[in-house]
Amino acid sequence: MSPILRVQNLSAGFGERLALREISLQVLPGSITALIGPSGCGKTTFLRCMNRMHEEEPGGYWTGKIELQGLSQELRSLSLAEVRRRVGMVFREPRLFSHYSVFENLSMGSRAQGRDHTLRAYEDIEFALKKVRLWNEFKDRLHSSVDRLSSGEAQLLSLARTLSLRPQVLLLDEPGALLDPIFSSKLEEVMEELKQEMPILMVTHSLQQAGRIADRTAFFLDGRLVEEGETQQIFVQPREALTEAYITGRMG
Repeated sequence: MSPILRVQNLSAGFGERLALREISLQVLPGSITALIGPSGCGKTTFLRCMNRMHEEEPGGYWTGKIELQGLSQELRSLSLAEVRRRVGMVFREPRLFSHYSVFENLSMGSRAQGRDHTLRAYEDIEFALKKVRLWNEFKDRLHSSVDRLSSGEAQLLSLARTLSLRPQVLLLDEPGALLDPIFSSKLEEVMEELKQEMPILMVTHSLQQAGRIADRTAFFLDGRLVEEGETQQIFVQPREALTEAYITGRMG
């Protein structure tokens, strides 16, 4: 099985401070890969390198290779707009523009990509809302404001906006951290369906969530990838003592 995304010897930092050291990882089709580890271990930096957000930070840089299936060149050779179309990202907090309508928020990605035609925008939005199971709730409310949405609705709409561009890979940075159990469960169900169309890389601080939905798990510590493998193996029979210490709670 050929990887959709291949990362080789990725190092990243801010100025003289290294946040990631020589990370190599393959993202397989039809999979959810959970990135776990203590706060500050490099998980989010790794995720932000995948769609080249990290290099836009003051002093941010990365070295190594990031290759996406179907391309004859590395990710760094593409325009940022093309990278963001192919590698979508959803953050811990919903990123919707207040005082704008559902339609305006969900069509922003399409407009940024030059797909400005109204009919095409509606098609993209219908596609995305159906993917996150919100089409019935919002098909008659597309022109209403997003200001009174619940945090769960707002997060799923943030995901829908990313999906409207039909990315090849989906990055999720603690997407359920601020959700109540009902919407967190709904998000996980959506992710289980989406992985068949695009592999998912997800940062999570919840080992329970990783155990429930991740096919593979990668344990980061101090900017290094300590261990990566099938989730069952990582949780039941880790190869590395550091991984076992983290999984069993002996390391915070």
